Order: sequence, then C-alpha cells, then structure tokens
Amino acid sequence: MKTANDPRENLIRAIEARISAGQLAPGTRLPSLRELAGEFSLTVSGVRRSLETLCERGVLESRHGSGIYVRAHRDSMKPEGACRVTVFVSGEDRSRDYCAHALAGVRKAAETGNTAVNFDIVSCHLQQLRTRQLAPPEPDALILLGCYDLNLPELPGNCPAVGLEMHDNYGGRLSTVALDPLAAARTATDYFLAGGFDRVTVFTSELPSYQFRADIFCSTFRRAGGECGLIPYHQAGMECLKDAGSGYLFIGDSIAQLFAQEYRAATGRFLAADRRILGLDGKRRLFPNYEPFPSVSLDWQYAGRIVLEECVRRIVRPGLPARRLYLCGTLDEA
Repeated sequence: MKTANDPRENLIRAIEARISAGQLAPGTRLPSLRELAGEFSLTVSGVRRSLETLCERGVLESRHGSGIYVRAHRDSMKPEGACRVTVFVSGEDRSRDYCAHALAGVRKAAETGNTAVNFDIVSCHLQQLRTRQLAPPEPDALILLGCYDLNLPELPGNCPAVGLEMHDNYGGRLSTVALDPLAAARTATDYFLAGGFDRVTVFTSELPSYQFRADIFCSTFRRAGGECGLIPYHQAGMECLKDAGSGYLFIGDSIAQLFAQEYRAATGRFLAADRRILGLDGKRRLFPNYEPFPSVSLDWQYAGRIVLEECVRRIVRPGLPARRLYLCGTLDEA
C-alpha cells in the first residue's frame, strides 16, 4: 500500500510522542539537526522546518548558540482564565461524520493541552451561518468545521478564526486546515498511472476546497503526461461511467458514494470492481454502509487537533497571521 505520509510530519509527531511519554523531559536539548535528519530520512533543512513548527506551537524553544530544547515552562503562554471558543459544526450526523470526528479531536486536544478552553458548540447548516450573529460577549476565537465558505460572504464577529475543509481565508482572518491538495494529487496520479490509466474523469463540486483540489490534480496529472476532464457531479449521470478505459477521480468520498450506490442499484455490482476509481478525503472510513472503494484518507480526529492548536496559537499570540495548514493523507485501498 502506497502512502503520502510527509516525513516532516512524522518527525513532528515522533517528538510530540516522546515528550508525552517522558522520553524528552522539559529543558532537554534535542539531538543535532544532522542526527535527526539521519534518523528520520530527512534533509537538514527539512528537520529545521519541522522544529520551527514545534517552536511556533510552543512545544520547543530555540536558544541562540545552544540548540533546540523542550520548552520548560509552556504555562507561560497561557492567557489569564480559560479561552472562550465558539465552534460551528455543519455535519448532519454528530456521531459519525467527519465533522463529528474532527470535533472529537478538538475536544481531546483541549483535554490534553496546556491552555484551558471553554467551548460553545453550535450545530449550524452551511446555508445558515451567514445570517447568524455571535452572542455577546464575543468569543476569543471561532472554529468552523465544514465547508462554510461556499455561502458565507464574511465571517461573523472580529475574532481570529480557524476553518476545517475551507479554502477562502477571508482577507487573512481565517486559518485553514485541509487535506494537502498537492500530496493528494501526486498520490492519485501515481495510482492511476500505475494501473495503466492515462485518462481520468474528475467529478467535482462547487465547494471552493473541492474545486481547488480538482484543479491541482488536473495540473499534476497533465504534467505527468495524462489527460483529464472536469465534470460537476450534479450534472453527471451514469453515462459518464461507461468508459472502462478511463479512470475516475471523485474529489470527495461522499460524491464517490453517490455514484457507487447508483451503479450497484443499476448493475448489482460494485463500481470499484468494474472501474479504476479513487476518492479523496477518507470519509468512506467513517461510515460502515459506504460502498468499498479506494480513497486518499485523512485522519479527521488529528485534523481537529491541528485546528485547536492553530486556534490557541492565535489566541495566546495576538497579531499572528492566519495560515494554511495542509495535512497529508494515506492511500487506503478498499
């Protein structure tokens, strides 16, 4: 099974795990950049960027002329009292869908983190948020779990915000956390070419993050010598799946599920058994009733954790710019 794991992210997770396990105590000096590069098969510059990320999160600190150390007094970053964070959740099923898993990751990160956080959890459909007002007093930050930027012309309030599966950064106010579109595109390109398919039909939607993901794949696939075309999924029918010589990329697993269900109802067969298909985002893994098909999967609980870390970073260090945070997925072949 091929993976799209980022070695730099592996290093970050390993250091965090060693700190949690007590293997790296507060005040401990980390091994040299060259030693870490050898251990994790990274370049020295790659190690440096990973450690800079951990320094930004407050996990490590750099001491000029001495090295990188586990931060000894992380509590010094805590604001007075608990942070107040309003979380908008767009999912239909609060027990199973990707927003529910991300919310579980947000909660778990709050329980194990060094900054106290009080949450106001609000279920809000994608179309409803644009008319919603924040109840005073304004929270310290907003978290938006879902593709709210399709119908949201501006963010409510004036506080920092972090969005999951959103692309619009609202003039630099919103940090975004999403599946890495370039890593996913490279994995998908390798997947189709390895199967002997140099033509791919891409089923996309009007969601901004999905459109961006589709554009990146098409650009990557064409540079590799392939041909591809985009079809809005709501304009496509079963006739679009007739070509057995083409691969089919569904820019989200929920789109793949719609076509897989319709295909099985019409033929009695699994779509993935008759066509070279691939979904992007791994939501298939969250629902046992989904049809079997390969997907580039994201760990949605881990994504929720990153959302909260970015949220707290911007609360405790006012004025820090919003960022785009991309997480690498893993090819999960059904």
